Amino acid sequence: MPTPRTRRDLGRFLWMPLLAAAWSTLAPSAGHAADYESWSKVEGAQQTRDYGQQIKEGKFDADQKTFVETTLLPQLGLEANRTAIAAVRQRIRDVALRGATKKEVVDQANAAIRDGMLRLVADKNAELLVRVNAMLLVGELQDLDRAPWPGGLAPLTKAAGDAALPLAIRVAAVNGLARHVAAAGAGGPAATAAAPVVGALVTSPPEGDAAAVRWLVSRALDLLLRVPAEPQAVAAAARMLADGQADLDLRVRAAAAVGGLAKADSGVDAAAAVAQIKSLAITALSADLDAAEDRRFFKKVAGSDPLSAGGVRGGLTAPPAANSSTLGPGGFFGGQGPGDLGGGLTPAVADEDAVQPLACRRNAWRLFTLAEAIKPARSGAGLAGLLAGAAATAATDLATDLREAAIDLDKRPDEATLEAALAKLREVAPTGAPVPGPGQPAGTGAAAKEASPFDQPAGNSPF
Repeated sequence: MPTPRTRRDLGRFLWMPLLAAAWSTLAPSAGHAADYESWSKVEGAQQTRDYGQQIKEGKFDADQKTFVETTLLPQLGLEANRTAIAAVRQRIRDVALRGATKKEVVDQANAAIRDGMLRLVADKNAELLVRVNAMLLVGELQDLDRAPWPGGLAPLTKAAGDAALPLAIRVAAVNGLARHVAAAGAGGPAATAAAPVVGALVTSPPEGDAAAVRWLVSRALDLLLRVPAEPQAVAAAARMLADGQADLDLRVRAAAAVGGLAKADSGVDAAAAVAQIKSLAITALSADLDAAEDRRFFKKVAGSDPLSAGGVRGGLTAPPAANSSTLGPGGFFGGQGPGDLGGGLTPAVADEDAVQPLACRRNAWRLFTLAEAIKPARSGAGLAGLLAGAAATAATDLATDLREAAIDLDKRPDEATLEAALAKLREVAPTGAPVPGPGQPAGTGAAAKEASPFDQPAGNSPF
């Protein structure tokens, strides 16, 4: 009969394998994120090479999924990768899918990445930068043919419209959503899925950081031309165009949406919209010219009067430097404009206080976009198509003048060209509709005169 000591020894013998198995599931195994302190270590690991070979062979089972979930994905959140987080984000996708030739393997790998990144997005304890990059990665997932992976569409749409998420995450979601819409085309399933959230961003913009809100609304206005737009969204865009207090570039994008979506039954007042576009163009050009003149004036006063050293005289402070924001990685139109006008050489600026070349190119984008809203150069009726007789002729002529001025500014982005464009627009005959005053919507009986450029905020740049 076994003694008590024998029974204890037997118990230890039976439980030890079970405890070892449990520990093996809790302790990080070879190849887990804990064993790779930075992405560079993952890139050169034998385990990564083995995974790549297995993917090429069409294999994606529990082991490959574990590698993605426990080795690749945690790298996004490591502090050691923080300064290169964008590159790490892209490499996670590339390594996870590198060499895959079977659709089912791509779908399984993408699903593992998507689910892991969505858990990270939902983790309120994670850094916002990491959560934003996790959302970006969901939008960057690719199918076998390098098109946006359809499995990312639903979570992107949900996140884009989720008021509980930080605006930065919603920006990342809309960015991915836009990729899906662009790839699928105006009649594709992505456009249909995106339509409600796009319309909501235009009709009921979110609250919060002004720059993030402007970006979201601007992107939604761009997407309105690619999704089935509801009448209320078109009406909201028309109100933005008419709002003299709104951001200048937001109004330009609103004009593009109104011009592209205006139909005979859309309820858009085409004559009023054309008049608002002319006023907007004059205001935008005047704002940059006035800002340059202010800089020269304050510099002259500060240089001639020792009492004004430090930029202050009589309670006035010198205005900020000219806006030097770029138009985005796509160049002139930031990769989103209606066409490429061809890039001219940037001239040397003799007067450092003059309107800078980048500001001139921004105005070239504005003028070309406004011209397209009135009368597209290639196809579409635009606002001019809703008018008749002298009003239609005047609108078409205005579109021609705007487009020519845009081309001139793109070829020669300097203050003299900007002044010439403004002078020409001021000489254009009235379009026959009253121009609303600042903050006054169309159709309220505003006096038929252009709003003063001093009523408009200066220094706006497109997002």
